[in-house]
Amino acid sequence: MMAITYTQTRLNIMCYPEELVVGKRDEREAVLYTQEHVDDPDFFIPDGIAVGDEMFPAITADEATVGFTVPAGQFITHIDVEYTGVDDATGVSATCEAQIPLGYPDDIVEADFVAFADVTEEWVQAKVAEWYDNFEVEVDLSRKINDLNNGPLTVAKPWA
Repeated sequence: MMAITYTQTRLNIMCYPEELVVGKRDEREAVLYTQEHVDDPDFFIPDGIAVGDEMFPAITADEATVGFTVPAGQFITHIDVEYTGVDDATGVSATCEAQIPLGYPDDIVEADFVAFADVTEEWVQAKVAEWYDNFEVEVDLSRKINDLNNGPLTVAKPWA
């Protein structure tokens, strides 16, 4: 079993640059997963979802909300994180990068909203830890390093 030492090498908080109305939920029918989603190479396909499944539930008139305004640069869209791991035996390293989404603007509830100005390191690290538990950083780094350890050897020319 490979021993890997890894560290968090980047952590950036990304914000929406303009004023934004969030928490606004208009009345709508349920949004279903369609063949168009399947055919779109840029569309994220969650595990276990099939054509005809509900992606987003209907919003009734009673559930609709008008939302609230967030000043420019205060709505956090995601946290940009990177981990670098090094195989203790070979010194081969690899990185694991991710953008941790923090929710969609329309799903934000004013009582739970945290503006960038009010963010603490503890809040950010809690969000990263929540993502980290689901993403399996060690497994991703192990796979990448194993591929590099078993790949073709690259030797640099001394004159290059």
